[in-house]
Order: sequence, then C-alpha cells, then structure tokens
Amino acid sequence: MSGHIAGLGIVPSAKGHRTSAARRRSALAAVAIHGLTWLRTLQQGTGYKEATLLISFEEFGRVVFERGVALTKLADGSWQCDSAQGDIRFSALSCVATRLKLRPIVAIGATGTPLEPLTALLPARSGRLLNVQVSELEQDISRINAGRDWLRARSQLYTLRAVLYSLKQLAMWYADTCREFKESMANHITGDRCTFAPDEPYFEFEALVTNAIRSYDALRYPIWRAYGSGGSTPRSFGRTLRSGTLLPSDLGDRLCQTRDRHYSPAKEYRDCIQHYVSVSSSSWAMMERLEGACWSVIVRIPDNPQERSPDRFQFVGDMDALTYSWVLATELVEVTRAVVHGIVAC
Repeated sequence: MSGHIAGLGIVPSAKGHRTSAARRRSALAAVAIHGLTWLRTLQQGTGYKEATLLISFEEFGRVVFERGVALTKLADGSWQCDSAQGDIRFSALSCVATRLKLRPIVAIGATGTPLEPLTALLPARSGRLLNVQVSELEQDISRINAGRDWLRARSQLYTLRAVLYSLKQLAMWYADTCREFKESMANHITGDRCTFAPDEPYFEFEALVTNAIRSYDALRYPIWRAYGSGGSTPRSFGRTLRSGTLLPSDLGDRLCQTRDRHYSPAKEYRDCIQHYVSVSSSSWAMMERLEGACWSVIVRIPDNPQERSPDRFQFVGDMDALTYSWVLATELVEVTRAVVHGIVAC
C-alpha cells in the first residue's frame, strides 16, 4: 500500500472485491482505496454489466475530514485546505491525519463517461465504505423479510439510508461553514477561537440519531423471527436482547456490546429530543484555528442527555456532533450486516 495513505484507517487488499451471483442482482457501488476494488454494477435492460475499476483514494477531488477540514486536490497533485488563511497545501492526505489528528469522513469525486458525481462515506474504523455496505445489504434484508414483511425490509433500508444521508449533510455543513468562515470572518478574528449558535447541524444530528434508533429497533423483527422464544415480538432492540433469544454466542455478545456502547447512549439522545428538549437548547459551536492556520468547527452535544434539562447539561467531554454521528452510523451499518448475514447463513 502506498505510504501516503497510511494511517487513514483503510484496509488494503491484494485482491479485488468479488460478489456472489445473488449480490449481482443489486446495483452496487464500491470504492476501494489502493488495492481495494471499486466495483460498479449497472442494470441494462434485463441483464447486468459489470465494470471493475481500481481508483486511488487520492484520485478523488475533495475530501472532508473531522471538524470540517476539507482538502481540494490541485492540478499539481497537492491538496489545498479550503478553510486555511493563505495558501496552505499538503503534499498528501496523510498529513492531515498525522499533523492535525483528524480522520477522513467523506470523499467526493466523479467517474464514468460521461462523468457522474461520486460520494464515498468512509467508516469510522477500518472497513469498507458505508454506502457500499448498505447497497450490498439490500437483497439479504429483503430475503430475511420475505412475504408479508416486505414493508419492514423497506423500512429497514429507508432508515439506514436516512442515517447516511444525514451524516453526509452534516459533514458537508461542517466543511461549508469552515470555508465560509475563512472567507467572511477569519480576518476579523484576533484569537484562535470564537463561538456561535447554529441550528442546521442540530437538525441533521437529531434526524440521524432518531433514524438510527428506528433502524436498531427494526432489527428486532428478523432477530426474533430467527432466534426468538415465541410469542409477540418485543417492542425494541434492547428488550429483544433481554427476552430469551437463542442467539449464537458470538452474535449475542456483539449485539449486547452494541446495545451498551451505542444503542443505549443514542437512545438517551433520541428520548431527550423526542420527549423533553432539543440537545441544541444550551449547546453551541466553536470555530478553532488549528495548526497551519486551518479553521475547523466543533458542534457540541451534551455529555449527559439523560438529564433531559438544558440547565443540567454538561460539556466537559467535548462531544462533537459529527464525530459521534459518524461512529454511531458505522456501528449501525456493521451490526446490521452481522445480524443479516448471520440469519442468511443459518
């Protein structure tokens, strides 16, 4: 693997990605970075045409990192920071990871003839693209929700796509805000920080968390049908795991870990939003100038949404809406794959 991509959380592979005959029935788009294959399957009439292309991560034209730091590729192959005061360039994307300690979230480019826009959502840890994983899940989710449950399959896919949509929108708001701040306000700021109270990122954060919980709770139907002990389906993902399922030990351990580390905390945010008060009610955002004069933004969310009161919210953990949402979306997609593939393999 090329050294300039090291440290970005991408898993290299010497072989291209292969799909089974079943998965060829769904339209896929997979981008792979340095040795992973970008596989695009296009439907043409009743048949399918496959085109397999190897595309370097650095062949994308723009990459958005955590905190809204975005880099645009120049003609000479260097990367210019969109939110930097002055002409700040990086020779490679890994410089952002090593110097600024930020990870890439969204890569934007174009491919095909004629060119079509391509947006890749990277996972928060090593693995394949989030939007690719959801595309590949379509057929299997439909299979395990066959017959009268096809509406539940649609709902499952809808909420997964909604989570990824809000994640992309949130990341782009971060990047656009940093660029616009540099262009309109940065020259009037004497320090390295300033605060403001936006609405838009909280719109996306609250939508993402709400749809993530909906998606987790929708998993209770296939889990209970495959591993339940009979009777009515429990009312939530959490209750399903407490209701005497006959899950394989490995899958059961994974789901319980997900419940404790991701589902339950996210549900606290969702419950606070739906039944008590918006998390933005006493939150704020902060612009911060990082090393190299790149402006970044952090959109704060409370550490303790279970308090359900802006007077008692705390922010000592520097929780950021984008990073939290990204990790939550990554875990949701991966645990959905674990459940679906486990059932299909039975």
